[in-house]
Amino acid sequence: MLAAFALGGLLTSCGGNSNQNAQTPQTNQEAQENSNGNDVIKNADGQITLSGTINQNVTWKDLGLPVDYIVDGKIYLEGNSLVTVEPGVTIMFSGVDGGIDVGENAGFKMQGTKDKPIVLTGPANNQNIGSWDGVAISSNRADNILEYVEFKNGGSNTWLLDIVGKASVKNCTFDGATQNGISIGQEANLVAFENNTIKNCKEYPLTFHHNRELKNFGSGNVFENNGKQFIYCADRYMSDDNSNFTVHKAAVPYFFNDGLDVYSRVTVTFDPGVKIVLNRNVKVGLGRDAVIKLKGTAEEPIVFDGAEDKAGYWDGIDLNFSDKDCILENVNIINGGKDEGASAALFVGNECVGTLKNVSISKTDSPMGVIFDSDENIKKLKLENITVDNSPKNVKFLVNTSEVEKAADKLEDILK
Repeated sequence: MLAAFALGGLLTSCGGNSNQNAQTPQTNQEAQENSNGNDVIKNADGQITLSGTINQNVTWKDLGLPVDYIVDGKIYLEGNSLVTVEPGVTIMFSGVDGGIDVGENAGFKMQGTKDKPIVLTGPANNQNIGSWDGVAISSNRADNILEYVEFKNGGSNTWLLDIVGKASVKNCTFDGATQNGISIGQEANLVAFENNTIKNCKEYPLTFHHNRELKNFGSGNVFENNGKQFIYCADRYMSDDNSNFTVHKAAVPYFFNDGLDVYSRVTVTFDPGVKIVLNRNVKVGLGRDAVIKLKGTAEEPIVFDGAEDKAGYWDGIDLNFSDKDCILENVNIINGGKDEGASAALFVGNECVGTLKNVSISKTDSPMGVIFDSDENIKKLKLENITVDNSPKNVKFLVNTSEVEKAADKLEDILK
């Protein structure tokens, strides 16, 4: 059964009459109608205060009030319970520890509408960011659905929404977090993520802990006024065997903290307009049995850049394509290539095959712009319009041959 109790001072702050904080008597029938049989307490304004554990199916109905439900502390959804929240419901959390924790077998279904969104918010007397905690989803149920839900002034801890299991998130607004907005966990199954707005988070608005789940990151998502306007990618590797997915264009760049390494029997397509930014001193590795298609357009190139606009901020790209369908087309490489050794902004391995077309390299700090590791592999590649700007200390093109290195300022001279 769901433990529930009224808090006198809290109820007053929610619009209740200060002289009427007594419980309103209920018949068993009224309790059944309001919470599918769970014990509830109404205050004088008809609001229901909830806390504790839910272990059976319940529906939180729209009571037609400015605040329908008051959650004291954290509610735990356990067993095979399913909590369904009706359109138009407003849920108010009593303090910074307030939240909803969906257990491994439970379900949480919040489907509002455009005209009647579901609202989760902090107490009336504290509408500051971080006035309540957040929602955590650990189960893999198909009925974990969030649509037209507004999260307001939550995120008192690390995440406002933490998806460890399975969930679909559409047309939701996440407004305010003391740290980060949304976490997509290492074992998460993100069914859909589209037309959401994430704003006013002090740190990152959205974090992926496994690159696999980028495949269902959809369109129409908006990022506003966050402390770090990036999609944080904590995982370096894209290496799931025999998987096929696309990295979609987003309104903000993808930030790879530890670099990016695409390999094994995975097929990855990057949409035109994708922008990837790299942390200091990290590298991008593309190839090793993977099929990789980075095919931008002249209007929307695919961009690899540093998190800061400093020449040589990140290490550069190593290409080891082994499939003829691999392609880099209309790709801009910016601020890659450190000033050390025989490094290059773009290193092309000696067995690389595929197509490099309309590739631009700029603001490198490395001794070389492009290194082809073998004159033999040039014959296996389709090369067209690769350019390197006049960055300092820059030999634009270098080919390691069996006899002597060959340097040139233009690709055409290398191909002779």
